[in-house]
Amino acid sequence: MTTKTSLPSRIRPKKLEIVSALYGLDGMRNYDLAEILQSRVSDSVLDVWVENDLSPLGDPVEGQLKRLKVKYSYGGPLEKTITRKEHEHLVLP
Repeated sequence: MTTKTSLPSRIRPKKLEIVSALYGLDGMRNYDLAEILQSRVSDSVLDVWVENDLSPLGDPVEGQLKRLKVKYSYGGPLEKTITRKEHEHLVLP
């Protein structure tokens, strides 16, 4: 009989999961870029510049400085939120 064992949490690699990623302005049009950002995660790291070209739909609010609000988890159930303005660099975790 074989028993299944799992690695202790300190040894298991942590996984970055993007829960939501809203790009736009509060009270105006926002695009959810969670799937796009998740596809850009490499070795559990997300490294992007916040620009209109992140969205296949383009600029959600032309002529206004947008923000990207990302809710994510890293290796557990605790979710964190981080916000970056358009033209800023975002690195997670």
